[in-house]
Amino acid sequence: MVKKKEEYSTEKAWNATTTNSQADMFRSLADGLRRENLLIKKMLNEKDKKLTEQEIYIEQLEKKIESLTEQNNTLKGHLDGMCTQADEDCPTEYRTRHFEDALFFARDYLEELEK
Repeated sequence: MVKKKEEYSTEKAWNATTTNSQADMFRSLADGLRRENLLIKKMLNEKDKKLTEQEIYIEQLEKKIESLTEQNNTLKGHLDGMCTQADEDCPTEYRTRHFEDALFFARDYLEELEK
């Protein structure tokens, strides 16, 4: 036995006896409120969807930052190793001014990164 869904009635809810014009006004008001309720629900669903998309995008950016940080640390290590090897393996008298400058700037850059 399936119970038939009863339609909402403002008159019944308020236990009011009304004229046709009053009933029409209440129906119109109730219909307007229902439409507004549906619009608000739709707007909230769209906002939730946008927030979810933004959260996913933020997670992707955080992963990208983490990956770039790891790459940067690896590059710093390689640059430090290369500077150390170049400094130890190349005698000072055989170095050009450009080589000395590059070595100096690389060491200076590595020190800045450690701050």
